[in-house]
Amino acid sequence: MHFSTHIATLHSTFSLLAALLLRGAR
Repeated sequence: MHFSTHIATLHSTFSLLAALLLRGAR
């Protein structure tokens, strides 16, 4: 697995979690 791909996956997962957290906060 390429490192850049891993970063991209990590980023999308993090953004998804952030969206859920923001949703829950409101």
